[in-house]
Amino acid sequence: MRKLLAHPEDTAGGLMTSRFIAVTEDMSAAQAIEQVRAWAEDEDEVFYLYLIDQEGLLIGLVPLKRLLLASADVLVGSLANRSPIAVRSDMDQEEIAYIFAEYDLLVLPVVDDVGRLVGVVTVDDIFDVLEEETTEDMYEMAAISSEERTGRPAAGVVRLRLPWLLVCLGGTLLAGAVIEGFDDTLSKVLALSFFVPAVMAMGGNTGIQTATVTVRSLAIGQGQWGLVGRELRVALGLGSILGVLSWGVASWWTGDALLGGCVGLAMGAAVVLAAVMGAVVPLVFRRIGVDPAVASGPLITTLNDGLSLLLYFGIAAFFL
Repeated sequence: MRKLLAHPEDTAGGLMTSRFIAVTEDMSAAQAIEQVRAWAEDEDEVFYLYLIDQEGLLIGLVPLKRLLLASADVLVGSLANRSPIAVRSDMDQEEIAYIFAEYDLLVLPVVDDVGRLVGVVTVDDIFDVLEEETTEDMYEMAAISSEERTGRPAAGVVRLRLPWLLVCLGGTLLAGAVIEGFDDTLSKVLALSFFVPAVMAMGGNTGIQTATVTVRSLAIGQGQWGLVGRELRVALGLGSILGVLSWGVASWWTGDALLGGCVGLAMGAAVVLAAVMGAVVPLVFRRIGVDPAVASGPLITTLNDGLSLLLYFGIAAFFL
């Protein structure tokens, strides 16, 4: 227990169990099966036997099915897979979850700095890790600290949530400053104000969708910059459709085709910009060592609100 507690809880060493069956190359299949029988009386299920040398270094693994089907006098060394997938004891639990998902594993051996077998991580442990990591990402995408799961009192929760909400407040005040900066345009063309909520909302919604896809793709180890290109193509398609619809509705509503064109162009541009922000910002956060889940939710929504307004009024001021 002391050896296990010496490892951080979110690493392979903290997850692993030290209960496993280790065999050497000179053991026969019959001897190994006897070892399995003795083990199965008191311990967990057996999937593999781990082949080690005289110094305890992991050199292979023997699937239980292959062992049971072998002749009694066959040496287990001849039954072993000599290229086992293993992880170091200091590897982060999220990276281990990627490996389990990538190779459809049931157990994963853990080795120390020199390659000695020190334990195994089971798929049951990884289910707990996946639940923990997914919950943490969900909290952080809403700019909520995962510490809230520990049953903190209301005052503690206020302290955890307030910093991000202050950032969002600053963003909304910035959006107000953008509106004030174009008060001359608004005073001349009052109808522009009718479409402010639509442009802001569609930009924010698109940014959230793209950020969610990007953060999830990063979490399961899928492509990064290739994802940006795909999301940009998706945004161009969505922006074109929403822009044309907005142009039609605004032209019919106000009776001014030019104003409707400004609304449609701003809508399309806001959607594309929001998608770019939603895809790029999490990647940048990951590059600088910040959890990309923090980049989505309120932060991207706030940024998109201000930038969408700037686009909208800038386009309107230029054309009108």
